[in-house]
Order: sequence, then structure tokens, then C-alpha cells
Amino acid sequence: MASEYTSQGEIAITGTVLLTGVRNGSRMITMRFSNPAAYTLQLYSYKSSTASTIQIYDFTLDAGDVVTDSFAYLLEEGDYLEVFTDVAGTEYYVRCFEG
Repeated sequence: MASEYTSQGEIAITGTVLLTGVRNGSRMITMRFSNPAAYTLQLYSYKSSTASTIQIYDFTLDAGDVVTDSFAYLLEEGDYLEVFTDVAGTEYYVRCFEG
């Protein structure tokens, strides 16, 4: 059964997996990141069929900058998107579709 959901929270300094692909496929619809302090933000995509990771972006941002990413990332089963930051308190909001 297909479902759409949202999630929000703080990115761990060690990284946070935002979405993992399920058997019927998953799609990241929207991602938003912010921090009241200056911070860096890195997004990686892991592809399970090739066991490879690619960096999608690496931003250095000023205090209060907001990143909104509305590119539709399609994930197959076992694929995932992981985000990293260098400053505690970096918040995320995501909207996803599974199935």
C-alpha cells in the first residue's frame, strides 16, 4: 500500500538516514534544512545494487540559511539518503512517498 509521510528532527553529527528504499520503491519529495548557526551540509546517496555511495551536495552555509531541495530522489529497496552536518542543532524536515 502506497503512503506519503513527513518527518522532522535534528541531524546527528555522525549522520542521519532520511529515507531508505522499500520493496515497492520510495521517493523523497522535499527536504528542508536549517540552523541558526553557520554550518556545513552534505547529502549522500547509497545505491544497494552497486554498493556505492555518491555525494549529491556539500554546502557551507551562513547562520540562518535554509536549504530547500525539491528534487525527486527515487530509491529502490535498500538504497538510502544520508545527511551530515558539522554543527549540532541542524534541523531537517522531509516529505516522502513509499510504495
